[in-house]
Amino acid sequence: MKDETIGKVLLITISAVIVSWGIYRTLYLKHLRSLPQNYTIGVVKKVWTPAKGGRTVSYCYWVKGDKYHRSVKLGSYRNVVKAGRFLVEYPIEHIEEGIMLLDKPVPDSVVAPEDGWDELPDFAR
Repeated sequence: MKDETIGKVLLITISAVIVSWGIYRTLYLKHLRSLPQNYTIGVVKKVWTPAKGGRTVSYCYWVKGDKYHRSVKLGSYRNVVKAGRFLVEYPIEHIEEGIMLLDKPVPDSVVAPEDGWDELPDFAR
């Protein structure tokens, strides 16, 4: 009986930690999106399917000479995105948290300023 109680407490604790982390992460991402944003160009490096989850794209982008690596789920773009360049939106104070905007492809002729754009570039509007 005692082992059964310990097992239930452990299960509840683990569940609470997972739910708490999910809530924290959701609120944190919402906070990041509310901050002032800049834009730069990101390059698709790889499209893959992790063991659990949907298709994902790994990408990199550069700001002020520093290179950042991120990934994002493809969602409704899973059959569209194979490679290419897309805008990346990033909070000015958290450059490493950039999100690739898969609905904003960037023509090959466009070069991003070293500090990025402080508003959505004309070609992407």
